[in-house]
Amino acid sequence: MFANKKESTDFYLDLVYKLKLLFIFFSTTLILIFLSDWNGYEGDDLNSIVPMFHLNDALAGRIEIYKYYWQPLAYQLGSLLNITFSDPRAIFFIPGISIALSILVIYHRCNKLNNISFVMLFCLLMLTPEIIYTGLYYNSSSIAYLCMVSAISLTYGKPNLNTAFIIGVLLGLSILFRMEFILVTPLVLILLFFSKEDFKLPVISFIALFAVLVLSILLDVTDFQKMYDGYQVSHNELIARSNEAGWDDYTKNMVLTVAFSPLGWLFYIFGIGYVFLKQNNSERIKGGVIFISILPCLYVIKDLLSVKYLMPAFSAFPFFASYIWSVFLSDQKIKIKTKNRLKYGLIIVTFFLFVGSAEPMKNKPYMNIYFFNSDHSRVIGTHDGSRSWGSYFTEILKFRNTTMKNQDEIISQSIIKYLQTGSNKVLLFIGAQNYFTAGSSGWRHAQLTLETLGYKGKLNKNNSITFNVGGNKIILTSDVERISLKRFSSSDICVYNTYKDGRTPPICLDG
Repeated sequence: MFANKKESTDFYLDLVYKLKLLFIFFSTTLILIFLSDWNGYEGDDLNSIVPMFHLNDALAGRIEIYKYYWQPLAYQLGSLLNITFSDPRAIFFIPGISIALSILVIYHRCNKLNNISFVMLFCLLMLTPEIIYTGLYYNSSSIAYLCMVSAISLTYGKPNLNTAFIIGVLLGLSILFRMEFILVTPLVLILLFFSKEDFKLPVISFIALFAVLVLSILLDVTDFQKMYDGYQVSHNELIARSNEAGWDDYTKNMVLTVAFSPLGWLFYIFGIGYVFLKQNNSERIKGGVIFISILPCLYVIKDLLSVKYLMPAFSAFPFFASYIWSVFLSDQKIKIKTKNRLKYGLIIVTFFLFVGSAEPMKNKPYMNIYFFNSDHSRVIGTHDGSRSWGSYFTEILKFRNTTMKNQDEIISQSIIKYLQTGSNKVLLFIGAQNYFTAGSSGWRHAQLTLETLGYKGKLNKNNSITFNVGGNKIILTSDVERISLKRFSSSDICVYNTYKDGRTPPICLDG
């Protein structure tokens, strides 16, 4: 009788917990998707998404493709979603869902290991705001982050040989979604070894990882040589950008300061020191090995242009934060009152930094407090948008249509309006296929909008795509000599030549 009562209670508690996980997942997903940008937040997003509409042709060299071998599986997934739903907006769901799932995985593991509540988990996550930001615009780091977080989580869950194999598969997928996540592999294998101090586990994981990469080559998803070449190109590009005017050591160091929140820097510096003092010699050796294994993820610090490049390392930090907090709570020498004060202090400061900021002043009162205004916090410019030391809620709102539209977006709206009125008109758009050129208004913004509206572009020549919009037509091209316009009279044709006119729209777009 008592056994049945206990089983019934356990079943009820398990059901409540699962419903809680579902609620967290769906609510977090909806919030991230609602607040996210779908219009080209930092340029690389549209450069990646638009070639997904014609992926096979792009891989064949018929149109340009942006860093495919840096993120091959992200391209394949995005293309599949676009084909399945016939709507590119499905691709923009990837980061929100991925980060929501990542948060769910982190919460589940930290709750089971250290009894971390979701409110406390939110505070620990906000120590590294970039985790949240990654869910607010399209980037392949989001899905790679989910795979890596899942792999790390499994190392803490009493892994066996089957689990080790799954971890290896997740590592391989993470690398194929975003190549720099290969830098986390040593850390995961070390954590897996320390879980049971059994060399078989990391060996099995490494074999599974290698098998995933080999299979991706056999299926023609990627190529080792091209992956390496792509890494070299990106690495050289990063170095070149870091040496551009305006990116001196001071500027790069300022980017580094927003890797963590002000509270995050204090938490990790004092927390790691505190844990080190509390550990015995054996635990200190393990901690030292773990620290060494995470160093490859930090190599970008010397040329840091965006906190996004630290996302591989951020796969592990929420778990580290949870462990630091659990060590503090388990310290018998610290009074319960002191623990509660620090807990509520952590929550209060986190929520203050979420909605407010404190700007230092030279004169009295030496500090100005601002709420819901990140412009008064120290704003740091990065290659992936502005970041701040506080007012994170306001910073999050900037991701979705709160900043002034750039000129290319405005021109693309004129293009769409022109195509949706009248008939028998041809707009010949001549420009480069890159977000960071004058061709962005046609090759990126207008093409995305047309696909979203249900107009499907047809690749009829190399570097040339045609859209039929009602009785009108737009031809995007970067090679005008290949275009045939014989059946149209000259009065029907409007030419927008970005190579000559720069970003100034042609007169015919105005009617």
